[in-house]
This record gives sequence, structure tokens and C-alpha cells, in this order.
Amino acid sequence: MKTVAVPSSFFVSERNSIYGDWRSAFWRELISNSLDAGANSILIRTRFNEGGRLIVDIVDNGCGMTRETVEEVYMRLGASTKGGGEATVGGFGRARILTCFSQDHYRIRTADITVIGEGASYEIREAGAHVRGTAITIGVSDPHPGNLYRGLRRVLKQSSLRAAISLDLAEATPEGEPLSHFDDDLAPRDPQTGRRRFRGWSRKGRRFGELADETGLWGVLHVSEGVTAQKRKAVVRVNGMAMYDEHISASVQVTVDLDPARAREVLTASRDSIRGEFRQELQKVFNRIAADRTSTFRERGAEPVLKFARGGGGTEGSVIRHRHRRQADTPLSGQAPVPVARARDEARAEVAEPRDLSEIRERAGERRERILQTRTTADGWITTDALRLSVLTFVDNPNAAQRAASSRYMGETWAAAGAEGRNAELLHAAWTAACRHALEILVESYPALEGERWATGFLFDQKCRGGMHKSFGEVRHGLLLNPVDEGGRMRFRLSDPGSMKEMIAVAVHEAVHCVHDWHDEDYANTLTSLFGKIRDRDIEREIRDELEEARAWIAERERERVHRIAEVRPAEEASAPSP
Repeated sequence: MKTVAVPSSFFVSERNSIYGDWRSAFWRELISNSLDAGANSILIRTRFNEGGRLIVDIVDNGCGMTRETVEEVYMRLGASTKGGGEATVGGFGRARILTCFSQDHYRIRTADITVIGEGASYEIREAGAHVRGTAITIGVSDPHPGNLYRGLRRVLKQSSLRAAISLDLAEATPEGEPLSHFDDDLAPRDPQTGRRRFRGWSRKGRRFGELADETGLWGVLHVSEGVTAQKRKAVVRVNGMAMYDEHISASVQVTVDLDPARAREVLTASRDSIRGEFRQELQKVFNRIAADRTSTFRERGAEPVLKFARGGGGTEGSVIRHRHRRQADTPLSGQAPVPVARARDEARAEVAEPRDLSEIRERAGERRERILQTRTTADGWITTDALRLSVLTFVDNPNAAQRAASSRYMGETWAAAGAEGRNAELLHAAWTAACRHALEILVESYPALEGERWATGFLFDQKCRGGMHKSFGEVRHGLLLNPVDEGGRMRFRLSDPGSMKEMIAVAVHEAVHCVHDWHDEDYANTLTSLFGKIRDRDIEREIRDELEEARAWIAERERERVHRIAEVRPAEEASAPSP
């Protein structure tokens, strides 16, 4: 029976079309084969033959291959001895197309045989002496050896292997063109062999998440920000061996460690991508990184603290309005229509003619509950009539000084006796005015935004200097400002025009995140347009007006405290026994 003849050009075409970067994949497959054979020492050597073509040698101390394995597995496309598991990277039986069949020629020395081949043609010879491991010599078909060197460096830099990788590389082409770009990643040259150990591995860093489906865990996520990190890269690895990488928006390295037992299920046949259903889950992670890097990379076990102090009306946040349609009685962000003065007058009327001391105390207690004390809701948030505006406080990965300062920026602190955090309450009013002004202009270009709930507040995170846009329950748009520096000191001064301009810039930045998650070109265009529509005098006037209302509110609240104390104390003194 005749068989299908396969010309060498077919393998070259397959190599160039199947792999996104065949030069990196070339090294990945060669090194993976050695690792799966149990090698803990691998030598990579390059040289040029008399014709000026690059020759690659890769030698390992693994278990090698028998003649039967060579004939029944290695030389059969689609066949593989790798079924997955903890000890192997796993294979699809296609790597030989890349590493041998599509190259000029190849030679394999393993056990007691030697394989000599070119394309689909090969012969096996008895070698006599038995050797340990495998030595593969490949005549590379690439006329640009510098590209192959870059592929090797890329694969090694993105990996972190326990095996010792030694390099003995030709440093220039026969024409004198320099090739080696590894100096910073190599140990000093061994004086006896002249070889250099690779040491420029990228560490996977801190674990921050997992990827799982109904079958179970299929990947673990790590993040690294160190000097060895491949910044703005997501590297997919199996047992420390880099399979491929993708661009991400954050200036960190994200490492996706696939479960070796499921690697063949997750990876495509070329191993430079992952299958659709798994890709969707990984893309969700990339989207979270782009939209909310801080929370995505939060250390495991360090859960954030969220507090939402609602204004006395109990509303979870105002809705976004068009500036020309906002009515005078429309609540501001989280503003509750809580008339403290009216509540005080009603309270006075109730006790104008008390029947006895117990009634005075009972009614005074009712006023205290209604006006000044906080109430905890079913969801754990508080409602307090003492606040004019609702305020979110999100404490997520602060340093010690920032954490200590965070209590001054919580609504329940402002509502408590003693009213600490007056400057923080005023800053919140200014921030709310700036955000509201930006949103009311933004909604003119994005009418679908109108009616969505929003609220303002503060963020405490040592790695997020400006602000954050984040959803909290029914509040679709939480606009948070980081109010303190690394020392816990307030960053914004209400009396400093430059400081207020910086705060306004942050407000505009976060407002645009209500319509664009990513910092892409669409985001940049909307940001530029919004800045162009905002008039300094208009937004500064709104901030001044908001501050005046906030100061009047705070003053009235303090007068109510004094009045309550003055009203209850004489009754208590009258009831005290005579000395």
C-alpha cells in the first residue's frame, strides 16, 4: 500500500502558519522535551557551519529514548508519550514539525542509536556505545540567526526552571554581526568549559487568584512587580516553562500557572494560546486588571473594609442628572433631605410642657436617636440623620499611617459626639461638587448614564494615589478620592487653588470611568472632551457653594448638640437628691 508523500515545504508552511512566533516556540519545545525526560541539566550550544548556516545543539541528561519510542512515537505525527500530570508539560505530538522536520536537517543521539534526517526522511543507525540522555543537532533554516537568539532569551526570561540551563553561544555571525544579548542574564563563564549558566529567570511573584470550572482548578494567578518581572505581560506557564505571553495594561507581570494535569485540555495544539471557554475566563481577569488593578492584585487574606454612611434619608446614592434638568430639590450624591433645624424645633415643641422628669428623659432619648445617633441597616451599613451627604469609605491595602488616618474620613466619625474630622467632611463636600459637575456635563454626551446611581467617598490604598471608580451594590458608580499621602497627611487643602485643581482633575478622571473602564483611546478622547467643556469658574463656584452649605450644616449640627445638652442637664439636676 502506498503512503502519502510529504515534502519538506509542507512542514515549513505548517511551522510558519500554525505558530505565532515559531522561533520562541522552537526553544520552548526543545527545552520542554528535555524537562519531560527528567533532565536537570541542559546545554544549549550554537555555531555556524562552513556554509554560514546556524547549527543548534541541545544536550540533556534525561532518560533518553529507545528505538521503539523513536519509531513509534517521535517519528509519528500526533503520537505522544505525554499524557499530562505533575511531572510533564504535556504534548500534542506536533513539536517535531517545528524542531526537526521544518529545518534544514537534524541529528538525534540517544541510548544506543543515532537518527539522521531531513524533512520527512530519516534513518536510524546503531551507535554501539550507550549514552545517557539525548543530544539533538539541528541545522536551522532561518537566515536571520539574531531572531532565533531573541526567541531563546524571551522563553528563558519568562520561565523559572529548576533545571540548570548552560549556554555556549556563538557571539557573532560569520560576517561579524553581533548576536548575543544575554550578558545581564548569565553567570560568569566557567573557566574549564567556557559555558555560562542562565540566571535571569522571572519569578512568578505573589498569588492573587485562581481559575476554575465545574471540573476543578485549572490555573493559578500570580503577580510580580520586581526587577525581573516582564512588565505589561501575562505569561502562561506549565511547571515553570513559559508557553506564551499576552499584553496587559498594568505595569506588572501576571503569571498564569496552568495545572499540568489539565494543560493539554486548556492549551491549543500550538501551545501559544488557550481554548475558547478558558480564554473567556482569563479575559475577565485581564479586564479586571485594566479597570481595577488595586483590588484585583489585593493580597489574599487582606480583605478590604467598606463602610457606607448614608445621609438620614437612607438613600444609597443620588442619580446622575443632566445639569439643565436637575431640580432644586434633587438630592446630591447620597444627600438625604434631613432638616436638622426642623427636627430640633419639633423636638422643642414636644417637650415644651412636660408632665414629669421621666417624660423629659424619654423624649430627649427619642431626639438623640432621630437626630444624632446612627442606625445600622440589615446590610451592615449605617444611616445617620447627622450627615448631609452619604459617604463611602473603602480601606484597601493602606500602609499603617493611612490606615490610622482612615477613621477621620468615615461618616460615622463626623456624626459621633465630638465631631472629629471636620476638614475631612468639608473635603468630601468639595469632592462631591467636583464629581457632580463633571457627571452633569458628561451625561450630555452619554444620555444612557442619566438615572444611574452614584455616590462619593474616600479610598485608602498605598498604591493608588489619585482615585478609583468602583461599583458598590446598587450604587453603580462609586467615585472615591485618596485624600492622604503616604504619611497619612491630607493631600488636598481647601484654601489652595492648585490643590483644588488637582482634586478637580481626579474627579474628571474618575467620572470618565463611568463610561469607559479601560485607559484606551476612547477613554482618552472622552477625557479630553470633558476637560474642554468644563469651565473653571463654574466648577469652582459649585465647590464654594457646596462648602458653604457644608459649613452651615456642621454649625447647625453642633448647635443642636449644645442645645440638647443644655436642655437635658437642668432636668437631671432637678431630679438629683438634695445634699
